[in-house]
Amino acid sequence: MRTLAVAALAAVLIAAPTAAQAAAPIDLGGEYVVDQVGALEDRGPEVLDALDRLYDQSGLQLFVVYVDRFDGAEDGWADATAERNGLGRNDVLLAVATDDRNYELSTDLDIPLTEAQLDDVEAIALEPSLRENDWAGAAVATADGLAAVAQGLPVPEPDITPGEPDPGQRNAFPWGTVLLIGLGVLAAAIVVFLVAAAVARRRRAAELSRAAADRERELETRAGGMLVALDDALTTSRQELGFAIAEFGEQATRDFAVAIDEAAAQVGEAFQLRQQLDDTTQETPEQRAAISRRIIQLCEGADAVLDAQLDAFEALRDLEKAAPTLVPELGARLTPLRERIATTAATLTAAGQRFDEAALAAVAGNAEQADEVLRIADTSLTEARARLAAGTSAAGPARAAQVALAQADALLDAVGTHLRNLDEAAQRLDAAIADTESDLTAAGSAPTEEVTRAIGDARAALDRARAGRRSPVEAAQELLSANAQLDAVLTAVRTEQENRARATTALVTAVQAARTRVAAAAQFIDTRRGAVGAGPRTRLSEAQRQLLDAETLGQTDPVAALGRAQHASALADSALGLARADRDRWSAAPHPAQSGAAELGGLLGYLLGGDDDGYGYDGGGWSSGRRSGGWSGGSSGGLFGGSSGGWSSGRSSSSGSRRSSGGSRRSSRSSGGSRSSRRGRF
Repeated sequence: MRTLAVAALAAVLIAAPTAAQAAAPIDLGGEYVVDQVGALEDRGPEVLDALDRLYDQSGLQLFVVYVDRFDGAEDGWADATAERNGLGRNDVLLAVATDDRNYELSTDLDIPLTEAQLDDVEAIALEPSLRENDWAGAAVATADGLAAVAQGLPVPEPDITPGEPDPGQRNAFPWGTVLLIGLGVLAAAIVVFLVAAAVARRRRAAELSRAAADRERELETRAGGMLVALDDALTTSRQELGFAIAEFGEQATRDFAVAIDEAAAQVGEAFQLRQQLDDTTQETPEQRAAISRRIIQLCEGADAVLDAQLDAFEALRDLEKAAPTLVPELGARLTPLRERIATTAATLTAAGQRFDEAALAAVAGNAEQADEVLRIADTSLTEARARLAAGTSAAGPARAAQVALAQADALLDAVGTHLRNLDEAAQRLDAAIADTESDLTAAGSAPTEEVTRAIGDARAALDRARAGRRSPVEAAQELLSANAQLDAVLTAVRTEQENRARATTALVTAVQAARTRVAAAAQFIDTRRGAVGAGPRTRLSEAQRQLLDAETLGQTDPVAALGRAQHASALADSALGLARADRDRWSAAPHPAQSGAAELGGLLGYLLGGDDDGYGYDGGGWSSGRRSGGWSGGSSGGLFGGSSGGWSSGRSSSSGSRRSSGGSRRSSRSSGGSRSSRRGRF
């Protein structure tokens, strides 16, 4: 009784009116919604659903914060919070001060939305909800409004549910009323206290469990998104480095190559950790969270390595000065490339007479893709020439054309490489058939039930291989698998020397098959990277690692090397299948960028979105928006250029320059650096 009375008195004291607290810029702790005042009540899931819809429809991520008041709200509270949490190009932060009735909407300077679109979101969706104290509805309406304008649609009017004017003071009421109510319910509280407490504990435990699971998923999603962005940045960095080496030589670009190698090592380690999350081993929630945090740490480290070389690389290339010479050189490549595209298309048609659709799937559309990329290059060069004639900056379209031409070359090169690999696989298939026939002859002298079953499987695979020369890589891989099962049951009757000799023979075919499969997956992902998520990239990275192990172990342990090569082939096949599915989903989804990006499956999304004139670069530099990070999906990330737009972020958060915009009644103030900060009142 005494304990309950004290508790009741404490509750009275706690419920007394308190002054609203000004909040300093906060650490989101990996959360997408932070509610310090209880504004959402039981509508948190509704808000999270809206944030998910926004990301699924546009690739944009909305973070929402509710506080009493902004500490230091004279200028840029939301920007400061965004910078502290490393938000990037496709990340939006809505901060609402419920007691002060202020809000700030912080966006990156390079977000693929116009000021007019943001004004519509604020005027039609956000402010009407806030004026009616519909705190959760304001977040939902903002998310839906951003999704609409990103798809070129009008902002929908919100369905408003009026709420309390100041949720932070929800429990404040007069002392006399508090005391009367406290005395009236004290006796009843004694009766129900234990039951209510037990129910509350169980409910709270369930809520904590669900919240922990949600945090774990969000942490993994963020880690995956950052990993995708770094992988894109490295790919584009290597391409830009190639341009620089061709112009200035390897000596002048050595430091940049070292930076890429260092960053690539960290990204490779991160992909290995990601593979642990994707494999069949069950880690504890704590272990999975630790792995995700380590992935984020590695990505941030790679980011810092690349960022340290940014200014020096921009100074080296200086496309602003090089554009008058570069543009004619690039223009001279258009006609030979058109001729090469026509030749490649004819080559693919002829190859269809020798190989089946599955064998050619990885490069089947490359000639058409190259033609689309060449169209972008031509358009960019036309714009560059016009700018040079007008005396304005041509660096942006010149770089877009240079990258597009390199992508076209890569697509066409991939066709030739893939066809050569198929020809080699067809030649090696005959050797694999002969090897399996020899195994079957040897197996006939040691008949057991297990051997009999393995012999049957091998004979069936052999028959399919003889008929499968139109898909030689797949036929050889199936034959190798059947032969491996036969070898396994015959190992006991062979000497170690015989087993090593057989593995050495089979390893040649297995490694060649793995190289072909890994190359096909890598080419597909590289040239469509804006549409491909973390899963396919992780499998590709692991396939590349397994293939390297197979090549390294070949001389010392051919049996182990054979297993690595076969695993590499399986992983590469999985990577290619997942990447094609990602590409198909991306192409089917609406995108705010120009239609060419959708046609190319994300191939050059980062060129088609970006600055106000349509290039991911606003003249003066060659990777604008990158300076302070930029690791969200669709960002202009990485030392040498940016990742493709729209798909890859996986709702990651990242660093980058930002801007804040307020509502219809706002005062503009410069906050310095690369941000502007404007506040709105409601």
